[in-house]
Amino acid sequence: MAKLTMFISYVHDDGGIADSVRNAIQSAFGDDIVVFQDKVSIQQGDNLHDTISENLKLSDILAVISTGTERPSHDWAGWELGFFDATHANLETDANSLKGKIVTFCSARNAPRPMNNRLYITLDVDPKTLEKSEKEFESGLVIADEDPIVLWMGQLLKTVGGGNLKDRRDILDSYKRIVAALKLKVFAEFKRRPKSVLRPQKQLMVRYSHDEKDPVQSLRDTATITMRGQATGVFGMRGELEKAELPWRQFTELLNTNAELGRFWTGTLERLLISAHDLDVDNSQIIASYDQRVLYRVILTTSTTYYNKTMETNIYFVELYRRRDYGNPATSLLLKGLQIVCRFRFLFLEKQSQFHCINVSLADAPMVRSIAARIVAELDILTSDAFQANLQQPSAWTTFVDEDALYAMGKAWEPLRVRLMDACAAAICPQDDNVEAAKEQLAKVLKDITEQCGPQNELLLRAMATKLMEYSKIEI
Repeated sequence: MAKLTMFISYVHDDGGIADSVRNAIQSAFGDDIVVFQDKVSIQQGDNLHDTISENLKLSDILAVISTGTERPSHDWAGWELGFFDATHANLETDANSLKGKIVTFCSARNAPRPMNNRLYITLDVDPKTLEKSEKEFESGLVIADEDPIVLWMGQLLKTVGGGNLKDRRDILDSYKRIVAALKLKVFAEFKRRPKSVLRPQKQLMVRYSHDEKDPVQSLRDTATITMRGQATGVFGMRGELEKAELPWRQFTELLNTNAELGRFWTGTLERLLISAHDLDVDNSQIIASYDQRVLYRVILTTSTTYYNKTMETNIYFVELYRRRDYGNPATSLLLKGLQIVCRFRFLFLEKQSQFHCINVSLADAPMVRSIAARIVAELDILTSDAFQANLQQPSAWTTFVDEDALYAMGKAWEPLRVRLMDACAAAICPQDDNVEAAKEQLAKVLKDITEQCGPQNELLLRAMATKLMEYSKIEI
């Protein structure tokens, strides 16, 4: 008849170590100790919760395997630890007995502070040791009489009435062999684990409570943001904020220190997160970095919804691919300049564009918001293209037109650009839901852009076309 019952608690990733601990206990104590481990002790058809609860109540000792692997918030191991504590809290035992005690096998870096009813045994496999091969590790393995696992087995021996281990040299040597075999198994298990994990992609993890009646406000009130993979660099934030969990309002306040882009970063993230609730995620969003030199696709990869209506969403920033330049730098510069000038024309000056003032003035409210968001994204792309082409400085365009024409273009465009950005912000987040007023404001500025920038765009386009004709002759 068994003299002691032990329950082994572990998470899935520690299953191999749990097996090895079970085998070691059975090798050392045979039928004197019954070991409960779910995957070998629960039979098909058994009620999982009831079987675990009953065996926790009957167990004398709880052995927890916790080697630092990531645990889900709902794992059984945490519940088993709390249940054992609760059902054994009033157990009166001998001070030298292990009954009612919890032993945790953990890695050295995760060992907690000692507690009255807890024993912690570190599995001494440090990163330097893991650089060895299994054969090298085995050849250098020496188990001392005072090894913590050997001493724990000695306590088990005393608890089952086997006497003091120091008086039983034969049993001590046997335990040392069993512990050596256990440590070899543990070493082999650690060798199979990742040495390091590289996650270079810039990432945001967003946690919040979702309210279907007012999803935007519930997001702003409850969300927390964690930045990873140097995502702080996208927004020009301090590096020490990396991996810090920031409330949404604090995060957006930091974004809005960039007056030019902050509100559009916030709007883009809100639109993307809200789109996940409709099961139609809008992964077409593009944002510029804080210095507008780099463009990123903003991609929502996973969104997990829990029964308590909390959500956990992962967003990645993927840098847009840029092709390398070849050939004559002058022709490359001309081509990039033409692309920017033509793109501006296609966006704002041609009647077929969705952004033309007539099309905007006749759009419904959801479409106006979408148009405004895309205008901001397209302006970001134009700005980033200018940086990539080294055309961000107005003087760089004197290669194509004279200074007077360039000055006139800048004087006309800058106030229009400011008005356009303000109008887009008003259309994306209209105050008091005054969508019609925001729509009229946006349509008016787009009309002014057509009238004032159209002739200048044509002048610049003709000048660049002339340059293109000059470069069309290939020198052999």
